[in-house]
Amino acid sequence: MKKSRCIFCMNEKDMPEQVCPVCKKGMWEYQWKENYLEPYAVLHKKYMIGAALGQDGDVVGYAGYDLVLEQKVLVYEYLEEYWRNKQEKRVRNLFGNILSSGMATVKDYFAEDGKGYMITTFPEGETLESYIKEKYKIEEEKAKQMFRPVLRAVNGLHAAGQVHGNITPKHLIVMKDGTLRLLADGKDRVFEDDTDEYKAPEQLDSDGILGPWTDVYAICAVWYEMMTGHKIPKVSDRVKRDRVKKLHWYTKVSAKTEQALIQGISMESQMRFFSIENLLESIELSCEEEKKEMGVIRHIWGDAWLNTAQQEKKRKKRNRVKGYFLKRIAVMIICLFCLAGLTAGGIYIYIQTHQPEYFAWKLEKDREEAKDNPGKVFFYKEDSEYKEVKDYLLKYGEKRESEDTISYEVAEEDWDKYPIDQGMKGDFDLDYETAKDVVQYYMKIKDKMDLMDESGSLKGRIEKEDNERIVLSVSKEETYKVRGKNETAIFSYDPLNQRLVKMEYQGSPKRCSTFLEKVLPFLIPETYLTKQECKDITKISLKEGDSISLRPNAKGRISFMHLNDYEDGDSKMYSVAIQPSLYSTIFMYGLDVEDRNDKTQYAGNYERGSDQFQEFVAYVKKHAVSEEKVKEKENGLLDKKGAVQFTLNENDVLKWGEPCNQFRFFIHSDDLIKNLKDKEYRMEKIDEEKVNMIELQKFGAIITDFSIVKYYKMTDDIYLGVKEDLINGDVICLKMYQKNGKNAPMGQEAADIMALIGGFEKSERQHAAKELQKIEQKMKNNGSGGFLWGISEVMNSIEMDKESGLTMMIVPTEMAGYASYYWPQ
Repeated sequence: MKKSRCIFCMNEKDMPEQVCPVCKKGMWEYQWKENYLEPYAVLHKKYMIGAALGQDGDVVGYAGYDLVLEQKVLVYEYLEEYWRNKQEKRVRNLFGNILSSGMATVKDYFAEDGKGYMITTFPEGETLESYIKEKYKIEEEKAKQMFRPVLRAVNGLHAAGQVHGNITPKHLIVMKDGTLRLLADGKDRVFEDDTDEYKAPEQLDSDGILGPWTDVYAICAVWYEMMTGHKIPKVSDRVKRDRVKKLHWYTKVSAKTEQALIQGISMESQMRFFSIENLLESIELSCEEEKKEMGVIRHIWGDAWLNTAQQEKKRKKRNRVKGYFLKRIAVMIICLFCLAGLTAGGIYIYIQTHQPEYFAWKLEKDREEAKDNPGKVFFYKEDSEYKEVKDYLLKYGEKRESEDTISYEVAEEDWDKYPIDQGMKGDFDLDYETAKDVVQYYMKIKDKMDLMDESGSLKGRIEKEDNERIVLSVSKEETYKVRGKNETAIFSYDPLNQRLVKMEYQGSPKRCSTFLEKVLPFLIPETYLTKQECKDITKISLKEGDSISLRPNAKGRISFMHLNDYEDGDSKMYSVAIQPSLYSTIFMYGLDVEDRNDKTQYAGNYERGSDQFQEFVAYVKKHAVSEEKVKEKENGLLDKKGAVQFTLNENDVLKWGEPCNQFRFFIHSDDLIKNLKDKEYRMEKIDEEKVNMIELQKFGAIITDFSIVKYYKMTDDIYLGVKEDLINGDVICLKMYQKNGKNAPMGQEAADIMALIGGFEKSERQHAAKELQKIEQKMKNNGSGGFLWGISEVMNSIEMDKESGLTMMIVPTEMAGYASYYWPQ
């Protein structure tokens, strides 16, 4: 008897049979359309066409059969323009690349009769859509097991430079073993009237930036539906009113999984996970294979990820998509009420029930704003803002004059009249209002903080020199008593831009430990301290009035102090404070530090716990030629506690290829030497020495020093040591010194060097030479001593010893502050 094939399931059947014995369907049930291919048509001389399984825009999918290999296939037909302009390149890249069990494999592709075709394997099973209708809800662990192969496949897709963009329950097949397999028909943009609950916001935007985060949105949306039985609203509906409920409203779910899925369906790309590997880590699923591909994924998608922040801003403005929250809660409620018609009560409830998400979102927004508005402390005559600031101080300030400066102090009621739309610099990114909310939430003291004291000042100092530089100083401090507890919270911030300058909490060691653990990541997002580390720090025995400090990375400093004991003998009051490093440099020394758009990746400057961090630590330990514990210094700093110093071979440093994170001048050493020769200094090289050191600190900081120190003879009596970065040749610091008991003046030579590395004008160089010569003479008269003097971005540390003579260290300004190494702001 002749055999035929069922057009629905492509299984073989006897010719007379009207109903397929496998799928129980008859030919008459097929709802054929004029634009569909005829059943049993043969494409490319080998692919028999069955029934159309569905149409999605410009794509029609068919059941098919490979007559040569005798196996079922899926056939996707694309209109010519869509195939030529978009899909052909995508399919070509998929062909032979994605072989994971979690996704249908592309077997063939071709163009025929003005249309394009993609042939894939035929995953047999029911769609997840019908499976969910039957099961309604799927428990957490089973959902993880079902999704795991798909996650592996999609990560591989991203590593190949592809985004699927069409992950829905219709495109996921439940296989016989209970796992899911993803169909290969991807998609990028969609029209608003063509969208569904699984398309990310950027897919509806012609300028939206697609990447791994786009598929993360769809995966989390499908996962949410699997576990709850409820679809999340379409993007177009979420724009008007976002009513996504957390999973625990519908089902039993762990906190980690719930938080991950809610984060994954965030309307903003940067609020989601960058990659599948990040999603897996958040729910503590093994991701060894995904980790191996993270380097490639970061390389392919890293720049696009960074650009999504700006695109989000444009998308909101163009489509009038509401932001969830603005600078202050009051402003936010008013603006959202106007934009989207939401009630203030509804927004307030959303904030209260989504506090961690809100804080994370707000921190990201504050970081973006800080990049665009880094703040300004110093104003020179040539600056466009100089006249406005000076006029403001003259009009509203109370004048006080001294020998070198004229200062003006402005009353608080006139601060809002400050003419420049920016505040100071050197502060944290987080704004003051959000900081208060963070403390109240994590310390569980909501509505219990009573304002006890406040103080502040805004001062401007006009220096009586030729350049008449204005130095601005502004701060506000608010002290809150915690009702019902013997605890105090102190917030210092810049009232001009509302950004935090310092945060302090006073209470028992246990409460200080909680504060440190929970709040530090919001102030210095690149690092954290574990719960145990916080306990260890706050359990250190300190006498009343004593303190210790820790620099967890180059951006901030933690101070822990034993304030006092109480009469009962058991209660102790401690204080933990977190403040930025750069702020101290600026205001302790009154020196300008240039704002740089420095995107260089420096060795060691990795987010603690990140893949880069772990990869670098492993690399150092693997290639180290020596290892020794670092001696702790008795200076109240915990930085060296438990630190280990490693030495690498030069070849291994060059292989890693990133500059070290020592402070530096942004001038190449070869250029500096050439310029000094042009000034008729001898610059005869006499020696050199190399250092390749990495210090891994217990609390997460990594300090790297990959450098060459080259020694030159400048003049008959003056020598110069130039420390330069091994990788890029940046000048790190310089040392001027004398030999053989010589005592020649070095002020002019030092001024020339400072001018070259600091870009000084002639007048500044002359001023530097004059000041250094004065200092030299004073120190020679005393016979010994030390002095620190600087101008703009250059510091000069001068020491005098009777035996060795005068020594001048020329270093970047930042080295005068609390930071122990360079990390671009």
